[in-house]
Amino acid sequence: MKKIIAYIVFIFLFFSYEGCSNFSIRNIDKPPPHSYDIWSMGHQNTLEVKKALLECGYATPFDFAEAKKRVDINMYILSQRCMLKAGFTQNKYYQDALQNRCNKKYYNYGACDLPWDKIPDRSIKKRLESDYCKHKIYKTYPVCKP
Repeated sequence: MKKIIAYIVFIFLFFSYEGCSNFSIRNIDKPPPHSYDIWSMGHQNTLEVKKALLECGYATPFDFAEAKKRVDINMYILSQRCMLKAGFTQNKYYQDALQNRCNKKYYNYGACDLPWDKIPDRSIKKRLESDYCKHKIYKTYPVCKP
């Protein structure tokens, strides 16, 4: 009987723990947010945020997990820091994730050490020449227009 109670408590704690995941038991039925949903700057509309993501080197403005698969982690961190340099902010969870990723105690990514003047600026050319905007369907989207 004690083992069953311990097992039930363990399961409850496992599913209620939120610290290592952007999902919680309350949001288990919701997909993770799109990249453009976690960034904001003043009253910028969604289109402007999507453009900025591509101009900073994100592979796609939609799914940051997919973007991380397509580029190495240093390029991903550079893209995030480019967004910060451009004046965008992330929601609290993702801001902490970037800081944790650049914590020397655990990781040693070169992109974390670059001074702000070495972080690339947004580039319209990078956006228009991205694989995303070269795709036969996506190139017609407003985010891929000059």
